[in-house]
Amino acid sequence: MSGSLIHRQIQRLAQRITAGEAVFFVGAGFSLDSEGNTAKLLIARLLVRFEALCDVLWHHGQPDQRTQVRKLQRGLRGTFKLGTPSDDENAVNDLFDAQIGQHLTTLAQSYYQINEWCCAAFDELLRLLCIEQHVEFVQETAAAEARLRDALLSHQPQLAPLRIGALQLELLLPFWRHCDATPSKRSERAAAGKVLFLDTMGFDDPQVMGGAPMEHDLDAVIAGAAGRLSPRHHALAWLAVEGLCPVLVTTNFDLLLESAYRLAGLVPWTWRDGDPQVQGEMALRLPQNRRYSHFARIADASQFFSHGQAPRAAQLYKIHGCVEAYRIARGLALQEPDGHAVLRALLPTMVFTFREIQNWREDTWSRDYLNTLLRTKTIVFSGYSGADPVIHDTFRTIYEEMAGYSLTTRAAGAGLDDRPSGAGEDAPAFFLGPEREFHGLEILRAASMAVGDRRPELTDHPNLLGFRYGANAAFPTLDELYIGLYHECARRLQRQALQSQLLHVYYQLVGRRGPALEAEAVIAHFDELCDRESQEGEAIDALTAADPAQRRRFRALTGWTWFFQRHLLREYALAETFLRHPGDTLSIERAALLGWYSPIGEHADRAAWGVVVELALRRAYASFAAAPPPDAWQPQDGLRAAEHAGPTVALVGKPVSRALRVELATTHRGWLRAPPRHLRALPPLRWELRNETVPWWREDDPRRPAKTPSALTLWQWAALPATAWSGPASAYFGLQESRT
Repeated sequence: MSGSLIHRQIQRLAQRITAGEAVFFVGAGFSLDSEGNTAKLLIARLLVRFEALCDVLWHHGQPDQRTQVRKLQRGLRGTFKLGTPSDDENAVNDLFDAQIGQHLTTLAQSYYQINEWCCAAFDELLRLLCIEQHVEFVQETAAAEARLRDALLSHQPQLAPLRIGALQLELLLPFWRHCDATPSKRSERAAAGKVLFLDTMGFDDPQVMGGAPMEHDLDAVIAGAAGRLSPRHHALAWLAVEGLCPVLVTTNFDLLLESAYRLAGLVPWTWRDGDPQVQGEMALRLPQNRRYSHFARIADASQFFSHGQAPRAAQLYKIHGCVEAYRIARGLALQEPDGHAVLRALLPTMVFTFREIQNWREDTWSRDYLNTLLRTKTIVFSGYSGADPVIHDTFRTIYEEMAGYSLTTRAAGAGLDDRPSGAGEDAPAFFLGPEREFHGLEILRAASMAVGDRRPELTDHPNLLGFRYGANAAFPTLDELYIGLYHECARRLQRQALQSQLLHVYYQLVGRRGPALEAEAVIAHFDELCDRESQEGEAIDALTAADPAQRRRFRALTGWTWFFQRHLLREYALAETFLRHPGDTLSIERAALLGWYSPIGEHADRAAWGVVVELALRRAYASFAAAPPPDAWQPQDGLRAAEHAGPTVALVGKPVSRALRVELATTHRGWLRAPPRHLRALPPLRWELRNETVPWWREDDPRRPAKTPSALTLWQWAALPATAWSGPASAYFGLQESRT
């Protein structure tokens, strides 16, 4: 792992993201801890169902069926080297012995191959069932699965719970007969077997693959994603809403990214404005973003050509298919006369088998689009091991093609030695991975060569961002990488907002032209803050993984953007919504409970003032804390952003911990805005705003609460030396009250 370079790597990646150059490529590892669908667990489901079907057919089938069942069982063991098949005719379940752990490891290394074999085997088992179906077959199969699951878990308890959905022969057998009676013009193998394969994997089970991103009721979206979404999902959704990463490519089938997009405030593009289905969501009065208000999910060629260029929509490309599309087609096959044809046409888009991953080269819409992205964007690989042979070859081939052009250009220009070897930082690829593994490093090395690095490092790469994983993982985890990445992007957007809107917002709040020197001082203090944060980031990297201060300091560093600034912009957006819809108080208060995101880039004036508020809080606190004076500002341990549903800071130990919250008086409810439990030693301080006074109170407004500083006061705290302030800051922090 690159250790002390992590912070600088995140900064370099954030620079490319804010320049609009980056596209995330998300693989199965991204949601592995959310869904728990490891390769071993998925294969275990397949083995249990396969053996259970064979068991029941063995005991209730005709002689020819029994013979075929025995061939299939011995074929599985022989093909994948799972031991010598038993000669005992009754030993049909000998697979689930003490060697099952090793068997699962072996099969996981041949993931696409065992998938294809199981699809074909399931299809053959369905054929046997069509010949003669036992009346109690479904119940007996479920009993056999339960028995085999217990046997497997006795040797592999870490795979619990091993959930397998009910066998639905009312779908599978008619679908098998349909496929058998109407041969496909294209090469097609085991269509019905693949349906049984996908059902066994859990594709029709929301408890296995959760999320309900297309539900019209946002409460249902929240419930579907409960306990599954991680900071990494939210960070990608927020970057999409900002317009920094409006394109995301994934090989995943799950629905978690779409769920994060919905909770960030994006509406499915297929609904369109004015569609009656949208009315329930619009009734919530969620603030609508101007640039990106929708998201478009693209999982096949028809969707690519129909809404691949959807206006005002972030695009989510699911190049291996989507579980929700399968569920819809599966439901049609159960209900509609033409449903079997719909399901059959969908199956090739669900890329799961050895032959399907090879045929992905012929899926021109996704292949050509990915090639274009590789040639024109920086690809950020996340949760992707790089071991997929076909997609790995696609990446390497494009980068090697680019390297050839780079070599030709340099040979015709400044010569072959004009670019030093080992640079690597300019490579159009980043890799977020848990360790130095061959496939990821080879992709990065090829990307380095694409930009002229003749001899890239063999054992490491400057664009490899390492993370740790596991229940008690040390710093940093994948989520912490994404939190740090969002923080760096937010700081860059805030800097742009200061540059363009600071004097404008000063005039709005103070009523006169802003002093240029004071505005420059605010920007200089913000730049100093960012420099100090960079130093703190490198200091955090330098700590040992066993030091608990490492994670604590990281949370204190990033909390100002992840919590305080993000919630402050939400508060401003709620205020604007109240002004537009003053009669919809209950709907807006309900919207306040949801996790939507108000983008920095669309509200530069609010973002600029949010920076002023943060700088004012920090510098004012430093003026009376046991710390250097505010002119020598540095991060304070006693003041930090609190993990709370509103813009809140924690005043730690002055003399006891206390919360200070910025909130709209209109939305104040004790149950909604209650501070964290560990900050309840004293009642929380409130700096209250009104909807019409956002982003802050003017100095001369007679309605301003006495304990809420004016905009001019905050400006002084943020821009001027403490000797030039109009009065002491401590009273606004409740210190006089708490010391009496």
